[in-house]
Amino acid sequence: MQTYFEHMIQAAYEQRASDIYLLPEQGRYQIKFHNGSQPIGYRIISSQLADQLFSFLKFKAQMNIAENRRPQVGSMIMAFGQENLSLRVSTVGNFANKETMVIRILYDQSFHELSWLIDQQFDQLEKAIPQQGLVVVAGPTGSGKTSTIHQLLNKQSDRKMILTIEDPVEIRDEKIVQLQVNNEANMSYLDLIKVALRHHPDILLIGEIRDAQTAQAAVQASLSGHLVFSTLHANSSLGVISRLLEMNVNPVLLKDVMRLAVYQRLLPRNDGHQAALADWQFFTDGWDQSAPAFTSKWKENLDDAYHHSWISKEVYEAYLKIAS
Repeated sequence: MQTYFEHMIQAAYEQRASDIYLLPEQGRYQIKFHNGSQPIGYRIISSQLADQLFSFLKFKAQMNIAENRRPQVGSMIMAFGQENLSLRVSTVGNFANKETMVIRILYDQSFHELSWLIDQQFDQLEKAIPQQGLVVVAGPTGSGKTSTIHQLLNKQSDRKMILTIEDPVEIRDEKIVQLQVNNEANMSYLDLIKVALRHHPDILLIGEIRDAQTAQAAVQASLSGHLVFSTLHANSSLGVISRLLEMNVNPVLLKDVMRLAVYQRLLPRNDGHQAALADWQFFTDGWDQSAPAFTSKWKENLDDAYHHSWISKEVYEAYLKIAS
């Protein structure tokens, strides 16, 4: 089973997959990879082989092998080539006691460096980062939000004290202080934010704004004069404001700290690789909720990419549509 799993990881690595899914389907199991844009079918296996694989991975991830109904989360380290991959394993059973497993693959820093659809766009984004306040990178799961923030942090890590709070730590970087949420050890996002502020970092990364408490904590940290980065699920850069207000963030305080909201997607290029495309808005003096959700730059960059045949017509039209 060890060899079988190693082959699976090798195939996932070659596809630059961030997640491996093991899904029950009509008496069998389907294995799929997700690389940020779409699921990729890998293999269909028997339920018997799936049961063996589940038991093997649960044992390696220090999970309860006998439990197949309640959700479980575990982790393991796997030697792979010249590096060690961190794998985060989660399972849950359905109504028929058939489990689903998701394996998140946490690569090293170099793997996570994104290509950009418009070469100069990352440099432009880097120059847009303020000295203090709140910067939020938004987008759906697998859109490269964390990778973009870590690329930005990496540019400043030699001259600034950077501290991150993540769940889990997805991109390991020895040049910054990285803390990982552990609720069982009473190390929640809120607990670690309090600890982080006592360390007086120049830059603080709060891995994800998930709820009202985390949103309010991010705002409070920004009010203390820090530069705070975080991620959020929103449908546009302007949509970041709406999501934070829905989480009961005080609009007056949000106006004081909100500086930059970025919306990002990973687009499939014609050469078979993926590339990031971003749209951002500044909020130095509040916001206008009646303004367009996307800036004109989104369409201009898509036009440029399509004109140079970097993306297909289908991709061009699909990503143009989300801004309409």
